[in-house]
Parts: sequence; structure tokens; C-alpha cells
Amino acid sequence: MIHKKLEFSVGCEGRLNYVYRGDNHEHEVVMVRHLGGNIFSGDPFTRDRETGLVTGVDVSQIQAEMEAQASMHAGKGEKLYGHYVLSLASGESLTESQWLHAVTEYMEAMGYDSSTKWTAAIHDDSGNQHVHLVTCRVKNKPNYPLVNDSNDYEKGFTTIRELEDRFGLQRVESPDQNWGKEYTKCEIKAGADRSASDEDVDDAVIIRRRFNDIWKNKPATMPDLIDALKQRGIETNIRTNKQGDPTGINYRVRGRKAWISGSKVKSTRTTWGKLISKEGINYKPWRDNPALGLPVREKPESTGPESFYAFIKLTQYQHKRLKLSGKKHNVYQVPRKGLVVRLDFNFLMSPHQRKAKALARQMQLTTQAVIEALRMILEGLFGKAQVIGLHENDWAIPKDWQPQYEFENGHAFGVSETIVADGLSTEQFLNEETSWRKRVYADDPNRDPLAAPGQKTHRRKKANQKRAAKP
Repeated sequence: MIHKKLEFSVGCEGRLNYVYRGDNHEHEVVMVRHLGGNIFSGDPFTRDRETGLVTGVDVSQIQAEMEAQASMHAGKGEKLYGHYVLSLASGESLTESQWLHAVTEYMEAMGYDSSTKWTAAIHDDSGNQHVHLVTCRVKNKPNYPLVNDSNDYEKGFTTIRELEDRFGLQRVESPDQNWGKEYTKCEIKAGADRSASDEDVDDAVIIRRRFNDIWKNKPATMPDLIDALKQRGIETNIRTNKQGDPTGINYRVRGRKAWISGSKVKSTRTTWGKLISKEGINYKPWRDNPALGLPVREKPESTGPESFYAFIKLTQYQHKRLKLSGKKHNVYQVPRKGLVVRLDFNFLMSPHQRKAKALARQMQLTTQAVIEALRMILEGLFGKAQVIGLHENDWAIPKDWQPQYEFENGHAFGVSETIVADGLSTEQFLNEETSWRKRVYADDPNRDPLAAPGQKTHRRKKANQKRAAKP
């Protein structure tokens, strides 16, 4: 299932006629059914009593109901009507009751509560069943505010995923994980043909296609990415502040005049910040600036490793507990290893940053020393066979590792020697933050090695509770 948000409009008559009568529609509108919505007005169709065929369409009641609510808005907004489309994959269909449940849940996710007006109609004429929703954005609440449409695509997509699972529908890629969700007007008119030539689509679509091609063999560093784009006919311009530090990036198709910012190409993936934080493109000013044509920077004095990753093999029990823990960890499907979770460690971070740096200089900590110390702790927590890797954070994730779910910022553990913020030792901190691990050990299946002497584990507690519950 996919969802589209069309441009807001000043009036609703044209939208209603487009949906119910088929005025200026891309396909023939004959097999259309009124689904209803949060309105009092009835079915706008007049049908032949014997054949059931539509003999007339009158949207005036729905129009009057929506316009009456829109007239209450006293703000500066002029475009008070919305238009959304939910579309199934070819060959899929839902019943009217299922559609009504789906669109109601979708509308609620988009901010349209019981104080708003909206109506929906099912179209069966095209190759895929879909629903059009026409809305009044004015809420029947004090001061008659408008529905907040910020991040509505992301909010809607979360609901779409839930509906796909509930009704057994084909899953679509997340907008954060694909390059082709945004169609241009000329693509839509051409039936959203992704094979259209570059001359038929706008520059942003061309640039996203080049990224899609590059990501098949994803570059590791920023200069590598810039070079890969250049080889595919995409020029780049890195924006900087007065000090010469990067603040953004623009793109241009070779031979075209207009530059396009990363946020316009794809705000969730191609901005300077997202390329680094989300896509994992490594950037070191002292190493990369000469190749990027930016001011040369000196390599900072090293005081030990600042951050690195630990990779822990998950059992089915741990994976289930992890999903229920509420913490955002990165999980990968690793060949011959199964599911693996990534733990992000930040070393020498605030609020104890200065003290920790001084301590690091005194102790002359090395990357390897810290990694080996943490390896011992992690092996004690999870078992030696479960710890499959410890690496600094510029280590590139292997290409054959399939992300199950990734987050811009995985759950991080702050580490300073063996001391963590608030005086917790690293062992204690990890014991609390990784409570989802399976507490079963070969030497004693009922014993947690990190529990205090005599402390009952959750397994013993559960057994005792069952015995106490027996009559």
C-alpha cells in the first residue's frame, strides 16, 4: 500500500467532482463507490433501482458541509482543503468495511480527529484499487485551528506499515530506505513510468536515480561519494560557513543550470548531515578537505578512541525482548551468524569529557586497550561466542549485512575508562541497559553471573510466583 498527499486547495468543489464524477481524472471513473467518512451528508450517487448503475452524482451536500466548517476559520490560511490517496498493489483488494477501518486509522494518524470533516470514495477502474480522501483542514475546536501537516508523510507511512501487516498486504519500502518514492508531475502523467528517459523528468529525480545506482556499491568516504557522482554526471557544491566548515551540499545535473539543495533532492538522505549521520558516509576534515577543495585542517591530537561499535549475536529470545525494550538498536542479518545487534559506545563524552581526556593522557590509553577491556566485559555479559566484533565507528558495515531496522542514532553507551555517568561502573551500566539479553548460562541456567550473591533472577522469581499461585 502506498499513500500520496496532493497539494492543498482553496476550494473543495473541484476536488469532490474529480473524485466522485471523474472530472479531469487520469482514468475513466465508472466503478466508484462512496465509502463515507466523518460527515453527515449521505451517498452523493443516484442509482437505478433495478440495475444499481449510477444515474447521477450530486456532491452539493458534502460541499456545503465542508464549506460551512471551513468558513469558521479566522486565521490566515487560504488552502483549507486536503486530498489524499491510498493505493493497493495490482491484484490486491479490500472490502468496504476494511477500507473504512483503514482510512479512519490513516486520517487519525494524519491529524484528522472527530472535530474535522472528511469523505472517501473507492475507485476500481484503474489497474489497482485505491481510495481518494477529500478533507477540510479546519478543526471544530476553539479558534478553529488547521490540522498540523508537519511530517505527515512519515506519520502516514507508519500507519501504512501497520495496515499492511494487519490485512496481509504487500509491503512497500520505507521512504527513508528508497530513492524513488517522489514522482514528478510529468512522471505521474506518464503513469509513473520509472524507465522514462532523463529528459522527461526533473533534475531531482535524475539525481536520486544516480544515488540509487551508486548505493549498489556504496562509497565509504565523502570524497569517494563526490567522485562517484561526478562520474555519473552529477556536480556537487559544498556550502560552508565563515570558518570554512561544511554546512550543506547542492547538486546539479551536468549541462543544466539549476543547483538543487540536498533537502530538495531527498531531505531524509541526501543532505550533508544525513549523508554522514544516517547513510554512514565517513568524513574527516583533516583527511578529506584537500580532496573536497575545502580549507586544510590539522589532524586533532588523539587522546584515545572516541566511539566504536560492538556486534552481539542475538538469540530468538533476545531479539524478542529487544523489540519489546523500547530502545532503538540497530539490528542486522549477518551471513552464517544470524541476527546481530550493534551497540554504540561513546568514549570521552560529556559531562565528564575534560576529566576523561586528562585521564586518557595520563594512562596513555590506546584504541586496542579499550576494545580489549570492553570485549572482556561483553563476553562476561553475553558469552564469548556471542561477541562477533568490536570496531571503531568509521568501520564500514559489510555489504552482505542486511539491515533489519536501522536508526539514525542507535542506543549509545557512554564509557569513560571503567566509569560511566552518575558513578555507575561499565558492568553495572550494561547490566541495566541490556536487560533484554537471555539470562541462561551453561554452568547454572538459573544464575545471572552479574547478579549480587543470593539475588534471585527473574527466572526464579517467575517460578516462585507460579508455585504461589497454585491452590
